[in-house]
Formats: sequence, C-alpha cells, structure tokens
Amino acid sequence: TLEKTIYNKQITKQWYQRRVAVIYRPPDASLSSFSKLLDQVGHAIETHADNDYDLFITGDFNLPHVDWETLEVRSGGSSESNLSAQRLLNFMSTYLLSQMVNVPTRGNNILDLVLCNNNRLVLDVMAEPTELSDHNMVNVLLSFDPGVLEDAQATYLDESNFRSLDFNRADFSELNKVFNATDWKELRDSGTFEEFPAKFTKKLLSVCLANVPKKRPPSGKPKLYNSLRRRKTKLKIRLSAATCAGDAVRIKNLEDEIGLVSYEIKEAIIHHLEQGEQRAVERIKSNPKYFFSYAKSFSKVKHTISTLLNDNEELVTDRKELANILQKQFSSVYSDPNCPDTSAPTFTVPPTLR
Repeated sequence: TLEKTIYNKQITKQWYQRRVAVIYRPPDASLSSFSKLLDQVGHAIETHADNDYDLFITGDFNLPHVDWETLEVRSGGSSESNLSAQRLLNFMSTYLLSQMVNVPTRGNNILDLVLCNNNRLVLDVMAEPTELSDHNMVNVLLSFDPGVLEDAQATYLDESNFRSLDFNRADFSELNKVFNATDWKELRDSGTFEEFPAKFTKKLLSVCLANVPKKRPPSGKPKLYNSLRRRKTKLKIRLSAATCAGDAVRIKNLEDEIGLVSYEIKEAIIHHLEQGEQRAVERIKSNPKYFFSYAKSFSKVKHTISTLLNDNEELVTDRKELANILQKQFSSVYSDPNCPDTSAPTFTVPPTLR
C-alpha cells in the first residue's frame, strides 16, 4: 500500500541530528492513501524527532501541477491529484518545510522533491539526464558531508593552554606548595628582562598542567532548558500557522504542547540551579573560592571600595583621597626596583586629585 512506501532514517551523532525520509507516490494514488502516508510521516516527526532535528523528506511525488514559486496548485490535473497537491502544501506549512528543487526532473515538470526545514543545509540543486530512469537524476549539494559523522571537537580544549584546565577542581593548597618551592629569583636571573615574562608564563603553565585537572570535554548535548526553549519557539511558529489556517483541533493540541514544554523548562531550570548549588556545597573545603564565587553571584548588592587607611592609619572615605591612595599603591608596585635590567621609569606620574 502507498502508506508503507516510506523509508526513514535517523542520524544522531552528538550535535549532528537529522531525520531523513524517502517517499514514493504513484501517479494514480488516491487522496485518502496519500493523506495516510503524510499522517504517518507527521506522526514520525512529532514522536521520534524533536524540534532540534533537521528534516529531509525526498522522493518521487508525481505532482506536476504545483507551482513551487507561488506554492499554488495549477489547473489541468485530476481532482485526486490536485487535492493531493494541496494536502502536501498544507503538510509543508504545518511542519515548516521548504521545497528545494527548482529545476524540471522529468520533461518540464518537477516531480522529484526535496523537502527540508533548514534551508541553510542545501547549497545547490541540479537535475541531469541519466540512462537509469526516465527521470533526471537530482543532485543536491549540501553544506555538510552526510557520509562523515565526526565527533564534535571543543576548539577551546587546547592542552597547551590555561583554558584546558579546570581551576574549579584544582587543589590550591598543593599549588601553593609548588609555587613556594619554586626559585622565582633564579628564573628571573636566567635571562634578560624582556625574556622573563615568557619564561614566567611557561613555568606557571607547566606547574598548572601538572597539578590542575583537565576540563571535561562537552557531552555533545545542549543544556536541556536551551533545547526546550528552541522547541517552544518552533511550536509557537506552528501555532501561528495553524491559527492562520483556522485548524481548531491542531490549535488546541499545540497550545497544550506549549504549556507542557513551558512546565518542562521551569523544571529544567530548577534542576540546573539545584545541581549548581550541590556542586558549590561539595567544594566548600577543597575549593572555598568556588563556593564564595557561587554565593556572591546571587548577591544583589555590588560592593565598592568604601574605606581605606591613609599613611597616618586613619580611615578615609572621601573619593578623591581614596583615588590618591590607590594611585600611590599602584605606582609603588609597578616594577621591581631591585631587578638589574630595570631602569627608572621615564613616564610622568599622574598628578593626584585636589
């Protein structure tokens, strides 16, 4: 039967998620049979492919009387054929699909179609004669290689970089021991003043690489609530299309689904916050900086420098005096006066505020 002439394949590889379906509609197929097929495809889309999937539906539909530029059904076909064509257009509108083939595939007609919900994946479409069929062979140039499913790589996980290290899980007590045991003066005297920053950075990186855990590679799955938000957005677009079409049953189903997704978003956010709180509590002893950083992120009051001690050990609150104290401190630690390669600064110290 016509409704069984469908082949679908799911491709899932980390962020690579696509659904592919191949359909054949005989020229004399009835409207009821074709509608059953589209209902089956729609059920597969809604049941097995969430809204983050890219959809490809391709095959020989044998509907020559569709104007794919205006998305209208031209006269000249049989009643069953024209009604089937309109049913396909409604199906495309429901699932936000675009028809990508714009060149004839048999004679002057476009019979072989490629339906897709992501236009950016299709770069070009060509149809060339072939000895294998009376239809032209349709070649679709994609923006990805469907035959190569490589694991997604996190570009920032460079093992020779500080960014590859997870300092949230670092043992700072052990790091301090290593740093205190390092002869930084010997390192400074081993080269010129200009070479020291590079040597210092290299030494610091080597110590951290040996004592700080590496970041875990991403799982490949986006955060649940982000995925649900994208799904809700697409459902709202479908709801707008259903509202324009006046489909009361589909409007009710979409409204219910949007309400359910909204509840799932709320639950996902609560779960995410609970996980963050649990991680912070578990690291109070091993990494107190992580805990206090987490706690401070919920503070609504942003603290500024309110008081400082001046040279006379007196508390200062005036903003100009605070600025002068900070300026004096920064100028005093700008460079190491004992370094043999360091000359006296030639710049003029900014004047203090009066």
